[in-house]
Amino acid sequence: MPKGYYDGEHLVGCLVAKIEFNSNLHLPEASKELEYVLNQLNQLPVRPHQLFVEKGGSWEAVWYANGYQKVSNKWEHMSLILDFLELFAQHQTQFFSTLLPDGFLLADSGERISELPNEAINFSPAFNVACFGNEGEIEVIV
Repeated sequence: MPKGYYDGEHLVGCLVAKIEFNSNLHLPEASKELEYVLNQLNQLPVRPHQLFVEKGGSWEAVWYANGYQKVSNKWEHMSLILDFLELFAQHQTQFFSTLLPDGFLLADSGERISELPNEAINFSPAFNVACFGNEGEIEVIV
């Protein structure tokens, strides 16, 4: 994992899940699949903010941080990721599987916290509605 994720200087910007289907989908024929996936995502206790719909056998769901979420060390970051993965373990479907995308742990970390006041930063983020949940409609990006 890149040091920036848990060096105490960067924020956690988002968490991403890859939704893999059993076969390749061809848009716009995937409208029924999209409706099904959105229904499943809307039923999660922590709903994503965006769903990136692409041709092929996988899409990506993104949970953006609400406010400023910071982990101080790699153990806190791994705990956050394990909580994120637990969501998928508890909410499996027959139609698709959800997993971390390739390169998930190699992506750039979030913005630096150097100019933010401590009161604005959550130093104990968890994968929950307050820290990463979306209470509005899931934005679909095609």
